[in-house]
Amino acid sequence: MGRGNFLPIIAAAFLIIVVAIFIVFKPRLGGIIPPSPSLTPIITPTSFSWNPCDVLAKGSLEFDFPPLYEKDITWENAVISEYEVPMIPNPKIIKGCLIKSKQTGIYIASDAENYYIRESQEQKWEIEDAGDGPGFGYITWKIANSFFLFKIDEVQGNLNMKTVTLFLSE
Repeated sequence: MGRGNFLPIIAAAFLIIVVAIFIVFKPRLGGIIPPSPSLTPIITPTSFSWNPCDVLAKGSLEFDFPPLYEKDITWENAVISEYEVPMIPNPKIIKGCLIKSKQTGIYIASDAENYYIRESQEQKWEIEDAGDGPGFGYITWKIANSFFLFKIDEVQGNLNMKTVTLFLSE
């Protein structure tokens, strides 16, 4: 055989190999769908900024937080500060927004507590810690990456008067 006779055999073998590879790998290539460009922005916790005092006062749909309870209760001005928040196993000092009520009746303080408990159940907040004793009580909830504290304290010398403290961490 001469040199020219091998060329068609090599070309045919090469063609058979290419077709075989195409048949073997075609299902895998056919299943790959290239990603289509998306014009919808993805919302992440860092894609919106928020002020914990605004959230405590006005509420927030993004944060699943209700507006400030205001029925028959007077609140002092909200301040950004560090506050000791009860948590298991130890309390933590956290920066956030602190709002305290002026002295209020025991039933009004209880109504405020029930308001936030109802909201916590509807929004499925996670209880981080809770406790009560003579003249005081508190609940700390974890909401996303923040903590919300509701606390009732007795006014010294008057069992029927309370103060309410709200704290939302940054």
